[in-house]
Amino acid sequence: MRVVARVGRYLPLHAGSAGKLFLAYLPEEKREEVLANEPRHPFTPMTITDPDELRAQCRQILEQGYALSHGEWTVDASGVAAPIFNSRGQMIAALTVSGPTQRFTEEKIDQVTKTCVRTANQISRSLGFNPSQNKQGVQPGRPH
Repeated sequence: MRVVARVGRYLPLHAGSAGKLFLAYLPEEKREEVLANEPRHPFTPMTITDPDELRAQCRQILEQGYALSHGEWTVDASGVAAPIFNSRGQMIAALTVSGPTQRFTEEKIDQVTKTCVRTANQISRSLGFNPSQNKQGVQPGRPH
């Protein structure tokens, strides 16, 4: 199996670690608009299409500071995504690590998540993000 990211490729907001991360960090009003109006096609049997379940995952993502997915966008692919913030505390990008699910053991997920979150935080700081001066209440990623 090979997972390849392509520049400019459409990514749904309801499936995969990066999409769910972007959904979670949308302003609440915009997130609710998306959940109410955008179609949520099931790409695999693991794709989450229920708005209430997506809301719960968004709350969890915001609390922990990263997103996980297993087979939601592509069968047998798992991913971890951490937010990258600009100097105004706005999420502007996601750092994502993905690969075959069979290689994403609990130990590997823990290791990859910590590295991904740490690196995304470093990138955010290099872009001028300062969590202590953040007026929007954005939580940077926190490794567990």
